[in-house]
Amino acid sequence: MLVKLLPEQISRQWKLIKYSIEEALPPISYGAEDRYDRILTKLLSGEMHCWVQYNKDQSEVKAILTTTFTGDPVLGVRNLLIYSLFGFSFTKKDYSEGLLTLYRFARSNNCTRIVGYTENQDLIKLTKRLKGEATYTFVTIPVEKGE
Repeated sequence: MLVKLLPEQISRQWKLIKYSIEEALPPISYGAEDRYDRILTKLLSGEMHCWVQYNKDQSEVKAILTTTFTGDPVLGVRNLLIYSLFGFSFTKKDYSEGLLTLYRFARSNNCTRIVGYTENQDLIKLTKRLKGEATYTFVTIPVEKGE
């Protein structure tokens, strides 16, 4: 069961949430010295969302993910970005069920797609099986300060 945490829950569980983000930090965040403070601020303000995948009786955390809205301002397209995803012991069934929860959330917030970054081949294969796309390669080129 995927549950969206409230700000008070995020504050109480920040140590575990921060660990999961550290383990799954997306490549777009490199270089931000104060990234965890910024992420926590965004989570507490509601600009980002924190989700926890629990087992049925909510006694075990199976995965933690964070999301935010992103898109193309030129085209006016809005997407739900899976900013980070870290699994402790989640299954393909958990992934599929969690994705359905995210789908409903994205749809209720006028999003056209759920998007994310991963190098995990199992998630890429599962995304394709669920009729998603996994065809682009994310590239980054560091811009050094000075010459």
